[in-house]
Amino acid sequence: MSWFKVDDKIHAHPKFKRIPRALRLAASGLWVHAGAWSAAFETDGAVPEYIVEDLGGTDVLVEALVAVGLWDPADDGIQFHDWDEFQPTKAAKDEKRAAEAERVRKWRQRKSRESANGQESGTSDGGPVRSDGSSDRTVQPENGSEVSGTSGNGNAVRAHGVTDAYASPGPSRPDPTPTTTPVVPTGAQGELLQSPPPAAAPRRGAVYPDAFEAWWKVWPKPGDTKRTAFTAWEKATKGNTRQRARVTPEHLQAAVGAYAADPNLPDPQYMPAAATWLNQDRWENGPLPARNGGQPSGGRPDALRQGLDTVARLKAQSLQSQNPTPPALTRRTA
Repeated sequence: MSWFKVDDKIHAHPKFKRIPRALRLAASGLWVHAGAWSAAFETDGAVPEYIVEDLGGTDVLVEALVAVGLWDPADDGIQFHDWDEFQPTKAAKDEKRAAEAERVRKWRQRKSRESANGQESGTSDGGPVRSDGSSDRTVQPENGSEVSGTSGNGNAVRAHGVTDAYASPGPSRPDPTPTTTPVVPTGAQGELLQSPPPAAAPRRGAVYPDAFEAWWKVWPKPGDTKRTAFTAWEKATKGNTRQRARVTPEHLQAAVGAYAADPNLPDPQYMPAAATWLNQDRWENGPLPARNGGQPSGGRPDALRQGLDTVARLKAQSLQSQNPTPPALTRRTA
């Protein structure tokens, strides 16, 4: 990943201050975006004219940046002034990437040899170092990305085109260097130990209340999601911090029995999911509409009627408990 370095004092730099105020913000944005494009594609500060236009550049903005010395005109676009003085060049990046690749190759070769021989050895170029059996040694691999340090306050970097008088100590961009280090475990004799495979995450115990298990056993739709159904069932019967319970488990048990025994119950693919049935309070809907022109289509009418009667009785009891009848007043006579 490439980085385009921008100084945190760009707002006060003389070159930017010389740009007319009406154009300064747009010109600064164009300068930053063009620099980021060049860093990403490693063109060493050369930006074609069509890219400048695609980034929103106009002749007025380009002339303003050229006039203050931030850009130089080129045959097919613009060239950042003194790019190689303030930004890493493609050649420098290639050299660093090649050195990193060679270091990794040597590290892997040494690791393979030590694993085969089972002998204790160390490295001198940043590779892994084996312990003496009492503790593990770690290694921090180098990173191929451009890293050039941060400033004292952690948010200033040198910018292309910024003079030494305004340059801060280092860049404040995110450091892509990994924060963890690989550990090379060894045994008492220095042999390379095979890391144990990660333990499988324990499955969450599917333990449900007996009342829900009884309800689920009657629910007629096969292949439904039990955990999702339980969440909706628990919300309906227990409520939460924002809503009180809407129904009792006994009421739901009777309702699902009536629903499962309804002779007009549709085929499973047309049934609602259990969570939908619960979340939408469908236990209050009563019998399903008759199919086949209003004629029952078979089923278990006796169980259906019994279930509906139980639902009606429980609902009446619930309403009565919520709105108790006040005791009658008796007149006392002298």
